[in-house]
Amino acid sequence: MTNYEIKMPANFAAIEEEEMTYLMGGADSPAWLTYLKQVGSVFSNIARVFSSANSIINNISNIVSAFSALHTDVPKLFEVSKS
Repeated sequence: MTNYEIKMPANFAAIEEEEMTYLMGGADSPAWLTYLKQVGSVFSNIARVFSSANSIINNISNIVSAFSALHTDVPKLFEVSKS
């Protein structure tokens, strides 16, 4: 069985977690995670806007088609057939 050991360099110095935040640039901090969550929320809302706009465009298209059909059908209601 192989025994694995972690060998650190001679000039290795352990650092505390608080100091790690400064060295890592805060990439693991709650502020960074909050920022990522907010960015995700922004993109989610942008997607909703485009989805809603698509629904609105479809509804407008349906309304125009309905009015077009009414425009051709309503005059026929008042025609008197000669029979």
